[in-house]
Amino acid sequence: MRMTGTMICTYVYLRRVKPKLILSGSSIGMIQRVSFRGDAPLYGRKSLTLEVTPLEAQALTQWFPTKTPEEVMQIYGIFGGTPAYLEHVDESLSAVENAHRVILSKSGALYDEPEFLLMQEVRNPGAYMDIMGAISAGRQRISEISDYTKIPRENLPKYIASFNNHEASGQGGHATERDSELHARRPVPALLVQVRVDKQKPS
Repeated sequence: MRMTGTMICTYVYLRRVKPKLILSGSSIGMIQRVSFRGDAPLYGRKSLTLEVTPLEAQALTQWFPTKTPEEVMQIYGIFGGTPAYLEHVDESLSAVENAHRVILSKSGALYDEPEFLLMQEVRNPGAYMDIMGAISAGRQRISEISDYTKIPRENLPKYIASFNNHEASGQGGHATERDSELHARRPVPALLVQVRVDKQKPS
């Protein structure tokens, strides 16, 4: 390839200033694909990794100053501490009313968010939605989840592990043959998924 004057000047400039690329995004799966995995284009080139965690529940008391502590916890239980989700919460409404308006309504700002998040983070979002449906229906053991979802029992641990890695079904919950009880705290986006799953369950 023949180098043009512009290309040469650009090359010299970049060599001189040594620019840094800042890669930012809320999709963990996407960030991993381009930077963390062995075959990723930017693998081995990062100099710093910063994880911006969601707000703690206590911080929401300042976000919603007119709400009682109980009401704040209800909002946190559904929307978590992600500012982009909290911006859609109407302080004049209850947490349940906000859930119906923002998540359950087809015109709601977060109606498609559960499926979108799962599609971004995992290869088989349908299976994860089924697992969330099982958990939401009270199935806690591997055998119960398998019976509910029709997913083979031996395949479930990898799905649960992926859930935990992406904070989608809980933190600190491990489902294995040795410990078949799933003790899951379900932060956002799990509660968004759960609310949608509850709405779709047959009555």
